[in-house]
Amino acid sequence: MYEELQGIAQGSGLPLDDILLLNIPAYFLCESFRHITQECSMLCVRGQAAADGCTYIIKNRDMGMPMEQALVRHIYPDGQEIIEVGGAGILTYPAVGINSHGLAVTTTGFWTEKDPTRIDRVEEADIFLNVRVLLSSCRTAAQAVEFCRTAPRMNGLNVIAAVHGRHVQELRCGTRRGQGKGHGVLR
Repeated sequence: MYEELQGIAQGSGLPLDDILLLNIPAYFLCESFRHITQECSMLCVRGQAAADGCTYIIKNRDMGMPMEQALVRHIYPDGQEIIEVGGAGILTYPAVGINSHGLAVTTTGFWTEKDPTRIDRVEEADIFLNVRVLLSSCRTAAQAVEFCRTAPRMNGLNVIAAVHGRHVQELRCGTRRGQGKGHGVLR
């Protein structure tokens, strides 16, 4: 991933340090940020709710600041493909993605006094879950849920995972490893 970040810096003409800072969403950890409406909305539309009967995962970044979006297609040597949409130049926390197995995933963070951001985990955890890492590791919605439950991160997380419209799972995970409850498995 570091090589990709270097390539973004070269291609954009921006200093590598700026690209690295863009990929570390530390502004979410600021105390003042917790008191304003933040983050994103997610929606899953499927079956009779969609005019064509397909399944759609939708994410809106409701952060109150402009962010150009980019669609990126990754093709790996083993033939796996991942398509992701996220902020231009951001590799570490894409908004939504789908892999060649048909697994689509989107996430939003959540902040609550009952499950505070774990700054003490900076050495061992990501601020957010990296959707690309999840998509390169999982083929099914059940695998995605298990990945989310065990991946160390510094903030709470809401996840929607779907495979070809057959299985949709929604999960809310706290910051403690293994914590997470499915709030409905739709089949």
